[in-house]
Amino acid sequence: MRRWHLLFSAALFVAVALVLLGWNGRDREITVASGRPDSTQLDLGVASCNENPRAEVEEGATKVRVRAVSSQWLGRSRDDCRDSVRVTLRSPLGDRQVVDFDDNEIAFAPAEE
Repeated sequence: MRRWHLLFSAALFVAVALVLLGWNGRDREITVASGRPDSTQLDLGVASCNENPRAEVEEGATKVRVRAVSSQWLGRSRDDCRDSVRVTLRSPLGDRQVVDFDDNEIAFAPAEE
């Protein structure tokens, strides 16, 4: 009986650890950015599935760096779907390039005026 108790306790510990690890924030791919050059609003298409991503932004003179982070739930994100998140820049986008935090260019789709 003690052996079963130890096995059950170990399995429970592993299950709890996996669930907790699944809640850690993970970077998500940003598939597209859209907005108007004269606006401070930038919409990001994020490759996550109902994960409520949040965005981080670093603005420079020639580039706007963006990162999307979400908490992955175990068993989710198996579907190919996209979430969106809106960020507000300190100054209008202008002709600055939108890139991720690794300096990879993100496709930009100008929003209709």
